[in-house]
Amino acid sequence: MAYIDNLYKQGFEALSLGLPERAIPLFEKVLAIDAKNPDAMVGRARALTLQGQCQKALMDFERALKINEQHLDAIAYRARVHLMMDQTSAAQSDIDTALSMDPGHPGALATRAQMQTDFQL
Repeated sequence: MAYIDNLYKQGFEALSLGLPERAIPLFEKVLAIDAKNPDAMVGRARALTLQGQCQKALMDFERALKINEQHLDAIAYRARVHLMMDQTSAAQSDIDTALSMDPGHPGALATRAQMQTDFQL
């Protein structure tokens, strides 16, 4: 279990550094050991999103949600992918769901801000 935790932690460190090419293999190693690990699926999906691989990312988010339909990160970050694919109603639905579960979720709030046409940095 410590090995999986270490791989998972390394994957998210790579992801936080903006290195999806390093993160993806780490999450895939976790999934090779524990094929039903929704957190690793979400991590890989977020990395795939950074690479612009939206369809693959959506598939991972969907797999994670089949395992845990209340996985907040899967819902919130799936909204971002929907927005990238110009699927605004699906993005809004995911944002609403995520914010109803956690009104301060950073991923959902960031995506909501992207959707607002009057949002300025």
